[in-house]
Amino acid sequence: MSARTSAVGLNRRGFLRLSASTAAALTSVNVVLLSGCSGHYRKLAAGRRPLFFSLKEFAVLSGLLGHIIPEREGSPSVDDARLAERMDLEMTFHASEAVAGDIRLALTVLEYGPLFRGRFSRFTSMAADRQLSFLESVINDPASSLLRQALGGVKMLAMVLYYSDDRSWQKIGYRGPFVERKLPEASNALASLAANSQSGRS
Repeated sequence: MSARTSAVGLNRRGFLRLSASTAAALTSVNVVLLSGCSGHYRKLAAGRRPLFFSLKEFAVLSGLLGHIIPEREGSPSVDDARLAERMDLEMTFHASEAVAGDIRLALTVLEYGPLFRGRFSRFTSMAADRQLSFLESVINDPASSLLRQALGGVKMLAMVLYYSDDRSWQKIGYRGPFVERKLPEASNALASLAANSQSGRS
């Protein structure tokens, strides 16, 4: 199958790259630790039903986004922007198979990363302050290159999609495009999510 072009220009350059042995180890950890955790991730998903991500991946993503883009006065929160759902939509319609696999693996790396750094907890099981402490340690520790790659890949996609919401433009001094935006059916924009929700209820 040919690779599709992402609406936000995603590609594998600078994204997550793992050795075969590292990928196999993470997959094994994922299988062992996932047992009995479906209720935990379902609760964190809060009734949302992702199209691309598994409930676990969606829960990890949702937990990360509040730290990647903290709330600021005058800008929409990640929940108001429905950012996790828009990222899910982006991956559903636009990501190549290679990038899709990378971002899934990045979320797995970040979920179990604390276990490999002596924290004895999954990311989604940690309190918000401990999550932030873990992410700051990843950013500041030169030995955390794998975790930094994973976090950087998720952050790249999150920032692009967050700042495509026109409510975020005022804070960065952007006045908007010169021509009116026309949204394709597979757009990741907030308006497309609202339209899809309405059609699903009809």
